[in-house]
Amino acid sequence: MKTFGLLALGGAMGLKFEDLSYNNLREAFSKAVPSVYGNRNLDVKAIGNDYLPYFKWCDANGDGSVALFESARCGSKSGFWYPAQVGWFDWATYATSISLEFSQIMMKYMDNIDRDHSMSLDQSEFAWHYAAMTHTSAEAVFALLDENKDGKLTGNEYTLWTEFTKRGVDVSLPKTGNHAQLFAASGMTTSATKDQVASYISKLMVQFLVEYEDSNDINVPEFSWTKIRASYNDHADEVYGNPTDISATIFTDDADAYFKWCDSNDDGQVSLYESASCGSKSAFWGPEGEAMASWTDMFTYGTEIAYDFVNIMLKHYRNLDLDGSGSLNKEEFRISYAKMALLSAHVEMDILDTNNDGILQGNELKTFTTLTVRGANVCLPGTKDVFNLVTKMHSQSGITNVADVYNLSKYNSRIMAAFLPEYENVEL
Repeated sequence: MKTFGLLALGGAMGLKFEDLSYNNLREAFSKAVPSVYGNRNLDVKAIGNDYLPYFKWCDANGDGSVALFESARCGSKSGFWYPAQVGWFDWATYATSISLEFSQIMMKYMDNIDRDHSMSLDQSEFAWHYAAMTHTSAEAVFALLDENKDGKLTGNEYTLWTEFTKRGVDVSLPKTGNHAQLFAASGMTTSATKDQVASYISKLMVQFLVEYEDSNDINVPEFSWTKIRASYNDHADEVYGNPTDISATIFTDDADAYFKWCDSNDDGQVSLYESASCGSKSAFWGPEGEAMASWTDMFTYGTEIAYDFVNIMLKHYRNLDLDGSGSLNKEEFRISYAKMALLSAHVEMDILDTNNDGILQGNELKTFTTLTVRGANVCLPGTKDVFNLVTKMHSQSGITNVADVYNLSKYNSRIMAAFLPEYENVEL
């Protein structure tokens, strides 16, 4: 159900067709529930073995069944699979409303889902439930798109379905989505039957597991703002108290773009006032809907980090303002930008370098690439083709099968610069 919602939200954002609105899709799904969930003899052939990856993922203790608490767990985790271009607040509101309705559906039709009343689902019960979700979604699609009610999507109906799903995949599966492949695997070329649509939705749901719950995810470490803040302060003296090789840590054109933006009076210097001004403006850069965190969390975290940075800057300002003018010229600003990128790289290394060997490789590097893509998807919603953009940044930073702190620093240089066109309309 959630996965169909992703499809719907992602597609509807691009098409803007009134009949494909979230409310209409939600209503169509609800109307289809009784006929599908009330059918104990529902045909599960359309889904094939697509349910198995979900069954294995939800069966956390590996006992061959999915208990209600395990079902709730994987359901809650899937609530964090939000589309790249949808704000977190909007998505959380949507996911919450769907979850509440879906809980009611499960309770109402539990006799058809948990047929042996064991309070857990074996493979056959899980397969039926998975098929019910996909068939209900297919019924909702046909209710809205099959205008002539002939049981097939043809002509303009099929064109709408194709564009609708293509845009949904582009938004919701930025790393692994392949719309053409999904259509081909479901047997759709110029028209679509209800079973083919159900098959597509089934395979799309599997792709969400690949996108958001692949094997890399088990390596994502637990970390908190408290740990991040502590790491910043642990490395501050090391970075700001010693010379920094600009060429090894940043791309100078990134620093120069920030210099031009911060130098509001165009005098070739960034004064402390100008530095504080552009710093305070950047604190309000965030995706619509507070995609990464609530505004309260962002404000609290941002205020603490900003306070720490002010202290770091004041303590080491003589190492930035080399000519003692009280402001930073372009070269001094580059040094400041380089130190900021390098300090952030040390923080990233502290969190991701699980064996403490000073480099990221193997699963550590996979975690870095996964998190950077997801972070960019959330923080740069207006930027096109984020996955390829971030992949290019990795390559430019020298990140191949290993990455050291300087590679991470150069990536930080690139990604920080990407915020300027996103939030300040600055052309790079």
